[in-house]
Amino acid sequence: MKTNNPHEKDDSLNSILRAWDIRAPLPPHFREAVWQRIEQDEMKSDVGLRSLFKSWIESVFPRTKIALCYVTVQLLLGMTAGLWLARQQSDRLDAALGSRYVQSIDPFRTADANQ
Repeated sequence: MKTNNPHEKDDSLNSILRAWDIRAPLPPHFREAVWQRIEQDEMKSDVGLRSLFKSWIESVFPRTKIALCYVTVQLLLGMTAGLWLARQQSDRLDAALGSRYVQSIDPFRTADANQ
């Protein structure tokens, strides 16, 4: 007959566990080995930035090839945007330096009249 009361199941389990007697001796240095394993697990559980990034990438991209392609495309886009912005800034700097040069030679002449 099954009982619906979970406390009765717990009581019977507790009585069985209390009656259980272990007579086998523990292996030598058992406690030290247990504490060493606990310390090793704690050291492994310390989350570093690299492992956090790696786990994030693995969760977002379950396939390594897709992740590699994504990162490569992002790097290429970033490099292209950087080169484009650097070229624009270089052109502006060249124009400003040209204007300053013209004004240093002839202070009454503007750079626009030169073109």
